[in-house]
Amino acid sequence: MGRRALLELLGGLAFLAACSETSTVTRATSSTSSGTARGSTGATSAPGSTGTTVEATTSKLAKGARSTADQLQTERDKINGIWRGSWRDDKDRGGNVDGIFDIDVAGRAIDFTLKIDGPFLGGPSAPTTTTYRVDADALSRNDDDVTLQSPLVGAFDLQFLGFGEFQLNASHIPGHDDITSLVIKGVWQDLASGSMTYEVKGSSSAAGRGTVAWTRRGPRAKAPKPGAIDDPTAFLNGDYAASLITVEEASRLLGQPCKEPEGNGGKSNFAPGLNISNARVETFADLLNGGPGAVIQYSVYRAGDAAAMQTFFRRYVGYRAVPNLGDEAVALPPGASFPIGTLDVRQGRDNLELSIVRGGGGPPLSKQQSDAIYLAIAKVILGRLH
Repeated sequence: MGRRALLELLGGLAFLAACSETSTVTRATSSTSSGTARGSTGATSAPGSTGTTVEATTSKLAKGARSTADQLQTERDKINGIWRGSWRDDKDRGGNVDGIFDIDVAGRAIDFTLKIDGPFLGGPSAPTTTTYRVDADALSRNDDDVTLQSPLVGAFDLQFLGFGEFQLNASHIPGHDDITSLVIKGVWQDLASGSMTYEVKGSSSAAGRGTVAWTRRGPRAKAPKPGAIDDPTAFLNGDYAASLITVEEASRLLGQPCKEPEGNGGKSNFAPGLNISNARVETFADLLNGGPGAVIQYSVYRAGDAAAMQTFFRRYVGYRAVPNLGDEAVALPPGASFPIGTLDVRQGRDNLELSIVRGGGGPPLSKQQSDAIYLAIAKVILGRLH
């Protein structure tokens, strides 16, 4: 487990654990918090007075593979302290979320204590305040995706997607046979604020979607309404972009069966005040081995307003104009005799960038056929931009 896992792992574990009705913990039992962090951290008060302590790591690494004291010091300087936020679900329930990171460099221990107010995940009462304890000797010098096991939540996968993004997937929650899957996606910006979306599937009362927002500075972060157009997590994880075309539409336009559209990450502050949401749609055909498959790859660049996007769009110097599409559209390559390779369309505060990668083995497409597919896909996506 790499050092960059700390925020992602502990924040995600907190919500995974809230799904479980089991009281089993690992190597630690119910305990009383001291109300203050260890003296080396400089943090003030913990978010809760009583709760459960959970050992979040397993075996120690060999000495040469462990995080160094300098690395732990750097992480402490970045994330130690109190984080305040809130949660909100699609049933209009909500509450506060408070957490505290306490990294003890000399003791080589990391504690994260979390308190969640309100009926989180449909529970009859607020989840138990929990401290997650990580042995720094189990943290590697490097950063790796991991598969972890916890008696609270069973096995789950933790994936790092880049740009501060992560995803947790769990398919079995002990004590909750009525939950078939739980997916948590999150993004952290400058280790000072962050947000998560979660989706619970199954017949449980917890089934549904929700959002969580965190901050270490200023007023308590306010969680956006789940599914909101401007949900920052959904946008930066690519979920927003993936929602702009259906699998049925993609299959019809490409002329072959497709997989579900998939969020492909994003980036915050690509340019001042401008974020990106990426997605892709793959066909079932074997594109990697030269088959007749295809992949639609597209991004939505979003500025603060239409004027800012118009200024940003001027970077497409030398592209050829494409008429009657959005507010303005251009394509590459520049020569009019070439089929479209990349299509960029400005509409309001958004810039849609679209390309289609094709494999071999299928019937060749004329320039007119290929361009028509680009334009048809672009019109579907543009029709859902808000």
